[in-house]
Amino acid sequence: MHMSSKLIAFVVGAALMVAPVLLPTQSAAQVIRNVSAPQAAELLKSDAAVKVLDIRTPREFRAGHIQSAINVDFYSKQFRQKLAKLDPKATYVMHCKSGVRSRRSLKILRELGFTRIVHMRGGFDAWKRSKLTVAR
Repeated sequence: MHMSSKLIAFVVGAALMVAPVLLPTQSAAQVIRNVSAPQAAELLKSDAAVKVLDIRTPREFRAGHIQSAINVDFYSKQFRQKLAKLDPKATYVMHCKSGVRSRRSLKILRELGFTRIVHMRGGFDAWKRSKLTVAR
């Protein structure tokens, strides 16, 4: 790969990390935003209606979580059913430990009709690295 090709690949990759993710067949009303941990913290501080959806295991959650987070275990056999009980019109800052499980769950949330998902890049690891408040 030539240097200019590498630069283009890097720029495109960086743009995809900060751009809203529009999934196939997704309407504009179902925009999923990707934000950093500090941006997520600012959103939570500025809007009390925003909820936190933590999809880590209960054990991970007990070790530390974002204040007032709702814990729905990604690995639970009832994961989809538990998500379906949440308000799909509410705004959720969603995260897991590092971002892998939460990225995988975006399709499920879309299928369930969730319209306002704010995906926290880097997960709870990024929250802790940013030295943001951890509840226990």
